[in-house]
Amino acid sequence: MSKVISSDKYRITVLTDRLIRLEYSEEGSFEDRISRMAVKRDLGDVKAVVSHEGDALVVETDQLVLRYDEKEFTSLGLSITLKNFGTCWHYSAEYPNSGQNLRETARTLDEADGAISLGSGIFGREGYAVISDGDSPVFDDSLEEFVLRKAGNIDIFFFGYGRDYYGGLKDYFRLCGKTPLIPRYALGNWWSRFFKYSEESYTEVVDKFEAEQIPLSVAVI
Repeated sequence: MSKVISSDKYRITVLTDRLIRLEYSEEGSFEDRISRMAVKRDLGDVKAVVSHEGDALVVETDQLVLRYDEKEFTSLGLSITLKNFGTCWHYSAEYPNSGQNLRETARTLDEADGAISLGSGIFGREGYAVISDGDSPVFDDSLEEFVLRKAGNIDIFFFGYGRDYYGGLKDYFRLCGKTPLIPRYALGNWWSRFFKYSEESYTEVVDKFEAEQIPLSVAVI
């Protein structure tokens, strides 16, 4: 199972040798429920060596070295070094800008006119990226619905995959769940037109497709 290092106000979960969850709460309240983003926070056994160097907690995996002063998260007190990439991340509240983030894709281009804003992705030009799950709703089993979590707690994921995009995406989907695939028919030929059809005129359109032997998978009414 994942390696967990915790104290009264922080919890560090080593999910893989390149993926680490970092939590901080003044009240010591940590979140174990499924969130809108993270559905599985135990990705199996991972090798991690925990030690102390002076006043710093040190967590080392095959790929990363984390150093933490065990206080409130700051840029001076929390850092992660990528061994094979030669870069080092220091904690910052500006998660999307950490490591010159390569950003995520846009959900939709509806009503877009020119440049659009993109959220934080899991890769960066410096080999790492950080995304926050702190504002994501969590699933309440008793209510059987998603509810807002307690505000003010830090809950972030550090991705240190360098240029291993396949490995990063693979672990991201292990953490967040698989993306549902669209049905096969949706990949076929569509007929869609903003036009006032009658039953008879629309039937003529479908008959025309058949007469011309043109495949028709979806007809939008």
